[in-house]
Amino acid sequence: MSVLDRVLLALLALWAIFAAVMGVLFGTGTVSSVNITFWSENARDELYIVVVSLVFALIGARFLVYRLGRVDPEFVVLPGEHGHIRISFTTFQQLSNATGQNIRGVESFETRVRHGQTGILLAVRVRVHKDIDIASTSNDIQIAVKDHIERTTGVTVERITVNITEIANSGAKSSKAWAE
Repeated sequence: MSVLDRVLLALLALWAIFAAVMGVLFGTGTVSSVNITFWSENARDELYIVVVSLVFALIGARFLVYRLGRVDPEFVVLPGEHGHIRISFTTFQQLSNATGQNIRGVESFETRVRHGQTGILLAVRVRVHKDIDIASTSNDIQIAVKDHIERTTGVTVERITVNITEIANSGAKSSKAWAE
């Protein structure tokens, strides 16, 4: 979930809690309003307002504390013969970056790792040399990185998303001779 989604969810939860508090205040008669008393002619309607407001308050509170205190670990745990083996995301990044840098046509290579359903997800940002087949290079990256990580660590790579960010400039800088 992105930061924007979390902020919007928190704002929605706060609004729901505020609306619920106002509903309870109107429903119990603590605060009176002409509009509420106009359509609410008996105590049963006011009870409905209070109950619905409390439900909204609970939902808002749940969304407000969603994922609070729950941090996704940045490692993968594998069972071993004599205990558990933890492999950090940094290790996967280093393995992926080293493999990706060795592929023909790659100028720079950067990897991000996330947890997947049954393994890990990799997102790589690549800067490539000009005059190469980008589709073929992307496919080579996916195959090479997936095979290397799975063979080295035993962890399943569910998906590798390749993002070609730019084409590298040529290595030789052009210089102009100054003539006076």
